[in-house]
Amino acid sequence: MTQRVVTELVGAGSVRHPATSPWRAPGGATLRACVEAQLEGLLALTAQSPGAAAKARAILGLLGAESLDRPVGGPFEGLSFINADGVPFQWVIRVGPDGADWGFLAETGRPFTPAPERLRLTLDRVAAASRVTGDAPPPLDRIAQLICPTPGEPWPDHWRSAAWTGVAVGGDALRLKPYFNLNRGDARERWLRLGRLLKAFGRERALARVCRLSGPCSPGFWPVGLAVDLTAPGGVGRIKAYFRSEAVGPTALVPWYDACGPCGSAEALRAMLDLLGQTGADRYAPGAFVVSLEVHADERLSLKTDLAVTKWLSSDAQVVEAAEALTGRLGLATGALTRTLNAIGVDQPDEAVCAVTRFVGLGCEPDGRAHLNVYVSPPRATPSTRPRSRSRSSPPIHGAVERGVAALLAACSDGHWTDFCLPVGVSDRWVTAYLLARLADVEQARPMGLARHPAIGEALDWLEAARGQAGWSYNGVTPDDADSTAWALLALRGWDRSPPAAAVGFLQGCVREGQAMTYPADATPRTFWSAPAPDVTAVALRALSACGIALPAELSLPDPSPELPQAFWWVTPLYVLAARTEGAARVAPAPALDARLAGFRTQGAFERALLLRLLSPCGAPARTCARALVAEQARSGLWAPSARLRLVMSPAAEPWREIASGAVFLDERGLFTTATVIAALAATAPTDS
Repeated sequence: MTQRVVTELVGAGSVRHPATSPWRAPGGATLRACVEAQLEGLLALTAQSPGAAAKARAILGLLGAESLDRPVGGPFEGLSFINADGVPFQWVIRVGPDGADWGFLAETGRPFTPAPERLRLTLDRVAAASRVTGDAPPPLDRIAQLICPTPGEPWPDHWRSAAWTGVAVGGDALRLKPYFNLNRGDARERWLRLGRLLKAFGRERALARVCRLSGPCSPGFWPVGLAVDLTAPGGVGRIKAYFRSEAVGPTALVPWYDACGPCGSAEALRAMLDLLGQTGADRYAPGAFVVSLEVHADERLSLKTDLAVTKWLSSDAQVVEAAEALTGRLGLATGALTRTLNAIGVDQPDEAVCAVTRFVGLGCEPDGRAHLNVYVSPPRATPSTRPRSRSRSSPPIHGAVERGVAALLAACSDGHWTDFCLPVGVSDRWVTAYLLARLADVEQARPMGLARHPAIGEALDWLEAARGQAGWSYNGVTPDDADSTAWALLALRGWDRSPPAAAVGFLQGCVREGQAMTYPADATPRTFWSAPAPDVTAVALRALSACGIALPAELSLPDPSPELPQAFWWVTPLYVLAARTEGAARVAPAPALDARLAGFRTQGAFERALLLRLLSPCGAPARTCARALVAEQARSGLWAPSARLRLVMSPAAEPWREIASGAVFLDERGLFTTATVIAALAATAPTDS
């Protein structure tokens, strides 16, 4: 690419391509036109200066001239698979505390061209792009010689590509980031190539540290790629090595974060796993994690972990909702992700499939700051599922509650309900107790004559008969526990049945100094389940109060903490707050709650129902939340499973800070979620209009 052509590209202010490609669809839309239109949306959103916008257009033209010049509908063959369907381009949205930046990853060259030829073309185009940005020529040949096969050395048969190019756009600054394929040879050879690259660019202190961590961090991970950030003087800034996981669980990530110290936030990663990780098992499929080890120019280290979310999440809507919820948990700019997606045409994430979302990554800088990356294939079709319109045949809230109650009663079998499926089996006792307690809440708030329904009486009889030696348990093969017992007592009191004295005594025995343990010390199957649990405490104190047990006065004082309280078993912090507001246990005044909940992004109907419990019924946020819940109700009357239970399997007093504290499980039937929603709608939703 000559300097004259580069100047023409920038000066024209639009993308021009140096050659006509046979991959253009005659008379039809091309992928290039699709991507260019999305680029214009991003440039308008972030208000780049005319000069920066012209450079972005020019660089896109340089890098994607041939690879993007093909029919927008595919097929996309002949190049590597940046995306699962072969689309040779990907948007990257980076959300930080102050907003969102963006960039892209592009494949260069004609499909089916041999990888060595496209490597040469890629390096030439990156060099030309550096002239567009006004930088000196980067040392690309030197890097390629350290990483790629040398002359005379055979190229791996499985290599479709040797290099790709990333472009990061922040304000008016554009930064180039070439990626190189490292997927050849054994693990030792790959680590050595990383070491040679670090040594070649004077990162010897960092190299010594990388050598030390390679031992503990290698199990379960393979080096697969390298990337370098090109700096303005024509040099190299950050050097990144990418490691793809085998079939491992979060435990395999612990050595990475331990070895890298403060640059890796275990609590932030745990939050990402809670909201975006798979449910139902702690072992992930191969390739679920990609860990990036980043060596900065000052030789400090940082980490980024990407989750291949499409391996377990089923729709773009799920990914985007969870990612937005995570931004709130991490103190990042909420809503910035959605606004950036809107700019490229994703105004409504697909509810049926993962059509555009690919990976979600959590990056931690050396100073401890976090950011979230979302990797998106350029959207090429309209979403397949539109939101359901609300039924106008009945008042929305009252009708939704009635349909939810009917669905729950229909799901009752042999006098009880079942939901969740943990390694110890399905829950019947705990779930039945919870559903009966929530149905009692509904009846109290909006009388429906449920006490006369046969299913209620049968379920209460079943629950009383299912009591263990003293209290109740998760199911018939587990010991009595405080949480199940508390919900059972609330259920009995809610339907005017007498609480067994032995059960009340058992629950009292699980409370020490105002805090409840899941299991008493002498009956727990795992000793770390006898630690105080904030979520169990809130429900236990509410149940004891309902049974006439006087609580210490200090437990009714407002909670002065400015932070949302975390739960031991539940992923959401709203569970503890909602349980406290329902009982006599430490209810914070409304203004303090409003301050804590401002900007909180929910994930799923379960969390939205808990939020509704905490909002003032007469306020606009409560009306918005209630309408959203009603719109989510399925035709069956149920809500989709979204109650996320963390099964703590490590001796952690604060499992929300531990990467490998345990797998997350959903209420697979949606009964637990549905009971929570109808109770919230009945008790706290605004009056139907």
